[in-house]
Parts: sequence; C-alpha cells; structure tokens
Amino acid sequence: MTPTLLLATDLSHECHAAFSRAIRLAADSGARLDILHVTDPWLPEAAVTPVRSAIEAEIEGTIDHLCATHGVARPELQIQLIAGDAYAEIVREAYERGTQLAILGTHRKHGQADLVNGTTLSRVLRRAPCPVLSITHKADFRWHDVLVPIDFSLASRYILKEVLTRLPGVRLTLLHAWDMPVSRELSADSGYRRWREQERARLRQQLERELERLMSELDTEPDIELVVEQGDPTEVLLNRLVAATAGPAGAGQPWPPGYRPARPQQPHGAPSERSPLRPHALSHLVIHPQAIAETPMRALIQRVTHAEVQVAKETVGAIDQGLLALIGIEPDDTAERSDKLLHKLLNYRIFGDDNGRMNRSVCDVEGGLLLVSQFTLVADTSRGMRPGFSRAAPPEIGERWFTHLVEQARARWSNVATGRFGAEMQISLTNDGPVTFLLET
Repeated sequence: MTPTLLLATDLSHECHAAFSRAIRLAADSGARLDILHVTDPWLPEAAVTPVRSAIEAEIEGTIDHLCATHGVARPELQIQLIAGDAYAEIVREAYERGTQLAILGTHRKHGQADLVNGTTLSRVLRRAPCPVLSITHKADFRWHDVLVPIDFSLASRYILKEVLTRLPGVRLTLLHAWDMPVSRELSADSGYRRWREQERARLRQQLERELERLMSELDTEPDIELVVEQGDPTEVLLNRLVAATAGPAGAGQPWPPGYRPARPQQPHGAPSERSPLRPHALSHLVIHPQAIAETPMRALIQRVTHAEVQVAKETVGAIDQGLLALIGIEPDDTAERSDKLLHKLLNYRIFGDDNGRMNRSVCDVEGGLLLVSQFTLVADTSRGMRPGFSRAAPPEIGERWFTHLVEQARARWSNVATGRFGAEMQISLTNDGPVTFLLET
C-alpha cells in the first residue's frame, strides 16, 4: 500500500517551505501527496467558483515550480479544496486518508513569540492521528542534529523509535530533566548536594540500561549523547534550545515528552555561525500520544430476547436470545484488539444464572450474537451541538476489521448473524432487562 503524506497549505509565505519539503519527501519516498486547502465556508456563492479556480491554478503552478527547482518528477498527488474549519478538516482528512505524516507551515499571529499556541497548528497537533511535521526551513536543508527529551514512559520509547526510523543517520542528544521543588532552598546543604549527584548517577544508569534494551530491539547503533539535568523540564528544554546553533529545525510534542529540535546541515563550504535561538524559529515534528496509546476497541452490547437487522425491508440478520453488539471501529484498531473484543463478547457474563445473578455468558446460554458495524459509536460529542466523526475509521479500514471480527466470531461460535457493512440499516430488538453495556477491550 502506497504511504500517504498530507500537506495542509493556505498558500501563504509561511507555508512555502512546507510545500517545498512535502514535494521533496513525496518524491524521495515514493509516497502519494494529498494537498489540502480549506476555504472560507462563508464565501458568497458567486465567488466560490472563481476563487476555487484561482486556488487550484496557484497550487498547480507551485507544484510545477517546486518540481523543476528540486529536479524531481511530479509525485502522485491529489488536490483537495474543502470549505470548513481548517483544523477540523485537516484532522478529518488525516483520519480518512490513513495519513502517515501531516505537513504544515508554522503559522503565528503577527508579532507572536510563542511557538504554536493560538494557531490552527496547535489544534492539529493535539488531535491528529499521525505525526505532524511543521516546517520553517527550506527543503534543501538536511537535519542531522536531533534533541529528544525523554523520560521512562512508553511514549518516550515510541518517539525515540520514530526518530530513528524517520531520521536515520542523525546525531541524537537525549535530554532527561528531573526536578525537586525545594532544590534551591537545599542547595547550600552538603548532604543534599551529595544525594543530588547520587540521584543523577542513578538516573543516568537507568536511562543507559533502557537505551541498551531499546537499541538491541532496533538492531542499530546511532550516534547518541545522553544528558541528565536537574530543573523544571520545560525550562531545561528551552535553555538547551536557546544555547543551540543557528538555524535549527525542531520536532516534538509541546512540550516533553517528544519535543525534538533538529539542526539543518549547512551547505558544503558554508560557515557555521552561532547565534541565539528563538523557539518559534524551529521546525518541529509532533507525535501525539493518541498515535501511540493503546486505545480500546469498543462495542455497545444489549441483552435481547430477539433482534433483527433489515436492509431495504429485507432481513439480513436475526437472533433470538443473545447479544446485539454495535461495533465502533477507529483508524488505529488492529486484529489483536478485534480478537480481544470478540473474547469479551463471547465470555462476558450478563445473563442470569439459577439465582438470577449475571453469571452466564452468551455461550453459556447458547445464545445468538448479532454483530452490526456502527461508526457513530466513536463520534466526538465533547463540543458543540453536532457530533464529529473524525475518530471513526475510513470505510475500507472499518470494513476490514469488521469482516475480521465476523470471520473470527463464526470460527468460534455457531450462532452468529450480522448486519451489512456500510448499508442503511433498520434494527429492531427487544432488550431483556433492559441490560446495556459499553464494552471496551
């Protein structure tokens, strides 16, 4: 399957470097490039057609210019113009396209010193299902110095793996910051100073053991420097950035773990000057925890005495006593999660025993299992008065894992019925109890 890169651009000057980098990345990796421009949904109807035509012409012209500049063939690409909220449409496209990497320019309000706060970029960083690369430097710069703030979490291990995978051959500085709230008050005490040095040595040894384990898993020997500093993690990180060389690009999750600035390599023969660094001058790569967390696969289950599914007034699946399970599938669901969910469906004890207690499973009562895919089950209802469906898996992914679930269910249990994936279905049921649970793996 061809990997997909998503470039979100407003065609501003700040986005030009990101556009250029995206063309190079797509050409070098053989990935498909999806170019997204989000237009104002409140444009007068008479202005929509000429504005869209002008935007498409500008994008096509930029593509041709950048391909000629970099001497690369035009990559496989698709141009999307969508009216709506920029943040929401970017995240939705990332989900629906199964994007491996989203690329944006660094947008700030005029005079804003902060890295991303208050921008569309900041909202995309928090919600995108894939790593997000924000670019400020031209595509002919090569990154070779990378700073990775680390701790002992699963997130840090994942981010370090991503760095080594996506940026092979770079020099890594691993920064671990640890803080004691009363360190200033105790700094004059010799006993405290001795303990602090012992603690620093212990943390370094623990980090070194973790690194050795990770490197053995990856079968690689990168150029790594381990730095352990005491202080507030954000302050330690920013101080390191301010002291860095000129022209860095940065990457990470605001802030630790995962924030990693990378310095672009100077062109051959160019002098290397040192100058103060402002964090907002960085390019950065953010891997959201959502991309690495073990999120559950879920099903809404109801204990029924009868349930059936109709499509166009034709019954396509029906059971008597048993479970009706509405299945919600997200983009990062896997076969392992599907199998875990099926195990719970078949063994979850919600049927009454001889004493009337919920102590029997659907298999114990020899009941039926009716499986129905329902993407609305994973809707985001936290804001506004309309549900958002950016968390739902694209149809091809949803159908793949729903089909897998059905096949495994039929291999393990004889009485399994289903709805029809993607169809407009009508479900009728008699809930026994009522008994309804939201089941998660």
